[in-house]
Amino acid sequence: MPPTADIQEIVGKIVDDIINPLFILAFGLATLLFMWGVIQAMMSPEDTEARENGKRHIVWGIVGGAIMIGTGGIIRLLMDFWGVN
Repeated sequence: MPPTADIQEIVGKIVDDIINPLFILAFGLATLLFMWGVIQAMMSPEDTEARENGKRHIVWGIVGGAIMIGTGGIIRLLMDFWGVN
């Protein structure tokens, strides 16, 4: 069985090189979805279908961002608990 320091280093490397960039990408996509919804809702004030579609994009952008923040916090909490840097 490998020493604990090696496992912590490997997990830390995976988080730094794979998980963190994926979180940044997903949070960026959620932000873009939110902004697209705002633009869609503002550009069509009299078209109720486009406005509703924009509202849905806004809501799902916020939900996606909240999921990314929550998941990132949980991962950080678990890493701190296990002492992974």
